[in-house]
Amino acid sequence: MILEILCTVLIDTPYKKAFYVPFTFLSYFETSDVQTCDQAHTYITEQLQQSKFLNTAGEREQHMFFKKIHNKIDALEQLISASDTLDFE
Repeated sequence: MILEILCTVLIDTPYKKAFYVPFTFLSYFETSDVQTCDQAHTYITEQLQQSKFLNTAGEREQHMFFKKIHNKIDALEQLISASDTLDFE
């Protein structure tokens, strides 16, 4: 099993603002546009404020999190198997 982890990176220092978005497995799209970097900063900040640590969440929240992840994995497996059956070779 190959696990591909691609991360969005935001650099925000007094000297430089840059936003990196995964483009391919080995490369990123980089922008230093101030408006784009500010929007990314706002979005990431809002996401962090609404997030919880999984280890301190209640058992119900942990169950919901893992159930959602398993459902996504199952849906992707079905898409993969469907594309295999549609292969005409």
